[in-house]
Amino acid sequence: MYIQNKPASALYKMFIGVLAMVGFWLLINEFGLSSWRLFSTYVTLVAAVYFLLSAVIIALSKKRDAGQIPCPMLEGMLIVCFSLLCAITVVCHLGKVTFPGASGWNASLIYFVLPFLALSDWVLFTKKGWWHIGYPFYWLAPALSYAALIILTAPNFSVEDPLRYPISFLNFYDNGLVEMMEWFCLIAVLVLVYGYVLLLIDYAASGKISKYIVLPRIKTIVLEEDPEPEVKAEPKIERIEVKLEPMEQPAAKKTSNKRNASAKANSGSRVNKSKRKNTDGVKSKKKKNNGYVKQP
Repeated sequence: MYIQNKPASALYKMFIGVLAMVGFWLLINEFGLSSWRLFSTYVTLVAAVYFLLSAVIIALSKKRDAGQIPCPMLEGMLIVCFSLLCAITVVCHLGKVTFPGASGWNASLIYFVLPFLALSDWVLFTKKGWWHIGYPFYWLAPALSYAALIILTAPNFSVEDPLRYPISFLNFYDNGLVEMMEWFCLIAVLVLVYGYVLLLIDYAASGKISKYIVLPRIKTIVLEEDPEPEVKAEPKIERIEVKLEPMEQPAAKKTSNKRNASAKANSGSRVNKSKRKNTDGVKSKKKKNNGYVKQP
């Protein structure tokens, strides 16, 4: 779920890169070569290079999708680092603790405007689902590396230098080692929790979370009262009287019937005539026998 518009995505990333470059230049202009001891210097420099190159790659690549950014892990790392800078600034202001570069309009640009723009770029123009489950530990590495760099190089600076320990809890000589480790653990837990929240949102927006979570199916049973049986009316049967009329036989059948009848009549008359002849012969023989006597 993102805006699939290459010109808009490229212009937005170009805008973020230019602002990050301006923030980096302001830090260099204010602190000189000592600005490398500020965490914001590294973050703004990496953000300027990353967003400017991403804008050029998306604008010139024809086959690349508008939301397919180069190196998604680096984008997530910048979002987490900017958010960490914003959170530290808010906590220090609430605790009335000052640190170098925390005042002025350049501080508003670096600690508030750039974090919002980096997060909104991921929400609006980045295709979701590219982050892996181990990325939050990678996103924690820049903060730990910066803390180790400050602690190891602090003896090379004078005690009065404000950039010896830009963040006060890193000064374990004054605050103690236990307090510094507590701050480390707290920041590590917050970064990991924030990173996995972003990762969960990324998975949910990409649709991959449905493959791992099976929601239970809830069956609903609706109980209804038995309705009263309806009395069905018996269908009325209508009697239809049909008069059958004798069918007239065709002429050919009539002539054949007449011929059969005449043939039967002729055969009957012939039989009667033969019977009559036979009876007449018998009668004549009787008469002869009665009237004459045979002589020997």
